[in-house]
Amino acid sequence: MRPIDRALDRGIRYVLESQDATGAWSDFELDGTESDAWVTAYTGCAVHGAGGVTVRPVAAALAAAGAHLLASFPGRGGWGFNGHAPIDGDSTAWGISFLAATAGVPPAAYDALRTHRRPDGGFSCYQRFSDASTQVSHADVSALALSALLHEPARDRASASACAAYLAGLQLPDGSWPSYWYATRLYSVVHVLRALASYDASALQACDVAAAMRYAAAAALAGDAFSLALAAEALLRFGEPGTADGIVDELLGLQRIDGRWTAGAPFMRPDPWNYAGDEGNAAVLDQYGLFTTATVLRALALAVRAPHRAEALHA
Repeated sequence: MRPIDRALDRGIRYVLESQDATGAWSDFELDGTESDAWVTAYTGCAVHGAGGVTVRPVAAALAAAGAHLLASFPGRGGWGFNGHAPIDGDSTAWGISFLAATAGVPPAAYDALRTHRRPDGGFSCYQRFSDASTQVSHADVSALALSALLHEPARDRASASACAAYLAGLQLPDGSWPSYWYATRLYSVVHVLRALASYDASALQACDVAAAMRYAAAAALAGDAFSLALAAEALLRFGEPGTADGIVDELLGLQRIDGRWTAGAPFMRPDPWNYAGDEGNAAVLDQYGLFTTATVLRALALAVRAPHRAEALHA
């Protein structure tokens, strides 16, 4: 077994063993609670994507995760950080994308997501909860919303078109996109490009993809599995795959003995409604490493599928 296949298998095993009896994956402790719905959807998408390149069975875990999300949907109409927090655009978008690939999406979820649509075409995280900065459009949320809307059987062309135009117009001079919730703009780079490519391949022509790839190659932090995985995913999807080889090799070396990967720096912004002043810059990490591990698994699954690596398997 090649090192990359072994790493994928160990990472998938860690994630599967971290799933609780209700089918949820939980991480990110804030104010004495942890996120379940958001983390379950995000992790589930990564496991689903990696399932095609690992021999470890994942169907039962995906079914349990889907059942967990569907069980929490009635009465809320969407998903949030957990059952105690209001629904938000980010979590609802991830829930839709995961269920679209697995158990099927409740139609009302798309309507719930549209309640976060803003006049500029983008999507906000919250409608009223938290401070005003969370109630305006953000690239990292809007990209996920666009990807989710594209799963709707009767496509909402007006919302999708407006969101795509909003995202295309936000690219910064260095090739990146702004990020609200994440310390690294690599998260926005990956998900904006993915959303635009899924919406219409020609939408990428409105962006400077080459600049985005230069940013991705330069912005990864040595020793930080989260930013390294995002940089690798960006380069594997939209750049020259071979340029990600060094990053992938570094990721393999960062895997912990139990199979997980951990972030090398704080990467999530706390909800400003619960933090005042300098507390808004408090360090927030996924204490179990599930969010980071899921991000790495997504990148490694792409690396395994990269033509030059696939050819090496049969060399």
